[in-house]
Amino acid sequence: MALEKEIMTDVGIPASFWLVARIDIDKVAEQALITMYGYVNKEHSDANNGYLSRLFINIYPEEFRETFALDDLNNKNPYEISYNIAKTREMFLGAEDIEDNAIPKPE
Repeated sequence: MALEKEIMTDVGIPASFWLVARIDIDKVAEQALITMYGYVNKEHSDANNGYLSRLFINIYPEEFRETFALDDLNNKNPYEISYNIAKTREMFLGAEDIEDNAIPKPE
């Protein structure tokens, strides 16, 4: 899964293809950090040309307990949880889901 939405980067080039690149989960502090990598498009990502931009989404305790609870992590892919959270943030409102094989599937 990936998100498609054009967002202007700091270097003045729009990124349209966004991947959850990293998820840092701190169970003790009940916080998480989702790192999104932005690429010109899917082809740019597939060619491993490097990302144009990184965006960070902080998850604080109240939302953490609702989304990254142990039961959620046992039953859901944390990448899918992260994409669903990203789509609620203003910068990604209206983003389209794009299928991408780079996301690990639970066994």
